[in-house]
Amino acid sequence: MSHALQVFVSSTCHELRDLRAAIRAWLVDLGMQPVMSDDPGFQHADGMPPYAACLRALEDCPLVIVVIDRRYGQSFEDWGPYQDYKGYAPTHAEVQHAIKLGKRAFIYVHQDVWNFYEVWRQNPAAISDCSIQGLDVKTLLMFQDLKHMQPAPWIEKFENVSDVIKSLRLEFVNLSCCRFG
Repeated sequence: MSHALQVFVSSTCHELRDLRAAIRAWLVDLGMQPVMSDDPGFQHADGMPPYAACLRALEDCPLVIVVIDRRYGQSFEDWGPYQDYKGYAPTHAEVQHAIKLGKRAFIYVHQDVWNFYEVWRQNPAAISDCSIQGLDVKTLLMFQDLKHMQPAPWIEKFENVSDVIKSLRLEFVNLSCCRFG
């Protein structure tokens, strides 16, 4: 049984495979235990859809890293015991659940998505069909939900995985100073 700090990592899986692998390796190098749905041995709850089991796993993690890029992911209707998230994609449900539970969440939104959001916010018709850019309009709606929460969650822009890790390094130092300083 590991006593390493568990950190839940939330994002769409396939298109962010390399970014997720880099975050996983960085967390392991720090002696932390990344909890990721695409890891072999990820615990799935009996009788619960696999994406809903992620919410159960997230509940055991004090820290959550969320990475939002252009793809929203597949929406699901059956969330087992978590029906508040009916119609959500897993990343959207995970970030909402983390915030609802008061978890320390580090939310990273790709710079392109942030830029598209600013255009869309001013003129939704300008980005009514995002398929050319590979952007799902639901991603913009999820980002809008996050930006309008009270209190607003911690959100930062990123260009690449180096930006995410550099920011996490600073935030983790800040956390440890606050806890032990």
